[in-house]
Amino acid sequence: MSWKNIKIEKINSIEKLVAEFDITALDLLSDVFENDANYYGGFKVKVYETQDQNSLILTGYTNLKILDLTGHYEGAVGFGNTIEDALEDTLNQFIKKLNNCISDKGSLLTLNNFKIVSYDEF
Repeated sequence: MSWKNIKIEKINSIEKLVAEFDITALDLLSDVFENDANYYGGFKVKVYETQDQNSLILTGYTNLKILDLTGHYEGAVGFGNTIEDALEDTLNQFIKKLNNCISDKGSLLTLNNFKIVSYDEF
């Protein structure tokens, strides 16, 4: 029996970690910090497959979160039909979040604009 067929009362869904990536982004991140500081050189992306039988949608998440206008830290989320598509969309969403944060703030970013989530917590 496949893990996708497991149904247990009061368990809504099961996700399976299908890929994880270490992203080195020194060039990207060094361009967004004030005063030539570079607090982060990279981050992680994890890609999950859901139990949904009707479609194969993979979801990617970053562990480096960016402060939004509401004062909450939000990581990038991307989707795809393959691991590679989900990874690429997640990275593009992360770059978009960075650019939006810089635009909303009207200046480059500081350490306070970021929060890194521990590897085992996302």
